[in-house]
Amino acid sequence: MISDRTKLFPSMNNQIPPIPERKINDSEKQSIELFNIGKNMNEIANIHNPKLSISTIWKHIEKGVSLHLIPADKFLSNEGYVEIESAIKEYIKGNYILERLKPIYKSLKSKYRYEQIRYAIYNFAKKVEYSDGTVKLHPFIDGWLQSRGAYYEKDSDTVQDGTRLNENGVMWYLGSIFPKSFAESYSIYYDLLSNKKCNEKLLNSKSIKILDIGGGTGGNVAGVILAIINKLPNIQEIAIDAYDPSVKSRDAYTDLISYINKILSCYIHINLQCDHLMLQSEYDDPQNGSYTFNGFSKYLAESKKSYDLIMSFKMINELINNGGFGNMKPYYIFLESLCPLLNESGTLILEDVSGDEQAKKYYCKMLNQETKDYLGSQQGYKVLSPIPCAIKQGNCKSSSCFMQQQVTAIWECNNEGKNITSKFAYKIISHASLSEEITPKEFAYRYHKVKKKLGAKSVNTTDHWCYPGNIDMDLEEKDAFKIGDYGREDNNN
Repeated sequence: MISDRTKLFPSMNNQIPPIPERKINDSEKQSIELFNIGKNMNEIANIHNPKLSISTIWKHIEKGVSLHLIPADKFLSNEGYVEIESAIKEYIKGNYILERLKPIYKSLKSKYRYEQIRYAIYNFAKKVEYSDGTVKLHPFIDGWLQSRGAYYEKDSDTVQDGTRLNENGVMWYLGSIFPKSFAESYSIYYDLLSNKKCNEKLLNSKSIKILDIGGGTGGNVAGVILAIINKLPNIQEIAIDAYDPSVKSRDAYTDLISYINKILSCYIHINLQCDHLMLQSEYDDPQNGSYTFNGFSKYLAESKKSYDLIMSFKMINELINNGGFGNMKPYYIFLESLCPLLNESGTLILEDVSGDEQAKKYYCKMLNQETKDYLGSQQGYKVLSPIPCAIKQGNCKSSSCFMQQQVTAIWECNNEGKNITSKFAYKIISHASLSEEITPKEFAYRYHKVKKKLGAKSVNTTDHWCYPGNIDMDLEEKDAFKIGDYGREDNNN
């Protein structure tokens, strides 16, 4: 057995180490308690024995806010937040990225403390505009893309295999693919965490562990991170194991996470290990040089790792186009290798482009069929989303069905206003117990009938294979994926 990590994963340069668990000491506890009963900073400093500086007290209070021990409105009023947010936006417009706080501090004429500005930045990062299939890239993500020279070009000679990007290819990828990946992953994971039962599984957790396979330049992980800080307020650390074949992509990925860490570090820390993705190893017995994930998954299993989220966005189609899987079933192989690494409340998101019309390759159909084949071969895992698949599970009789989701990413891009639309298919897989808990039978009656037409706006549902029942209700395809709406207390009708 291979135990030397460098044999299997030789690249170890892209790392952001974990930070020690944040604990409250006696002095910090006293400051927080005094602040909560209405004492001001000077009073708190004088009560301490020995007396502490005002700066130290502010740090105590900031820590209390980050750990939800102090009400946010006691730390910064809503009027103060609005004023600071306006200054943040102005700074980003002129400087692209949030590298320094001092210019913001000065623009506010020293009216607010650095601690309050950091808190406002953290809350500003939560504000992603998302509605009706449209996701607007957050200004601080937009700024980072521009700082990296990202540019958008739909039909470009620089379009490259994402596994072999050069420097110019990375800039094209950041401008043309990253925004779509961000919008797709944000909408998927935000919706998943909007389901009450899914959210409850992670709500009280202080950390979340993510495995990102073929993470590229980081668009999908950025979307997931912002969904997490929106829906899981108690998370203090996100631990990411990311793997990608491209050195240039890994460099961009690491730079992105370092940047996000600078913005959020007082409230949440991202621990990153970004390594080379090697699909073949001494563990494998590949046929005709085909890729498998066996060595990769066995290595992770040996390290006794399990994850809250395993995700892969648009990677499998690139490997297929490289001839990497031969006659094997790539989605089946992926699920078979990676599902065992899910913890009990974990979810796996496998997403890919819908297809290549010119090459007559329909990845959405392959994904659907191979997922059914894998889940039919064992009892431990089930589909969580799309909803029709979660209802039917192994009883689905369709051999040609697919579900296509669509989302539009809005990227300001120097005020040029790029609207980049993508069509994709995905499955969310979980342990059978989690799927059964989150997908009650009443879904089948509430959303039982789908329009019988093909295309982007409806599901291919020959003979109404998805929804038995007598209630006459239409379900557009975009709604077939959404499990978030159905677990909310305010949407039970």
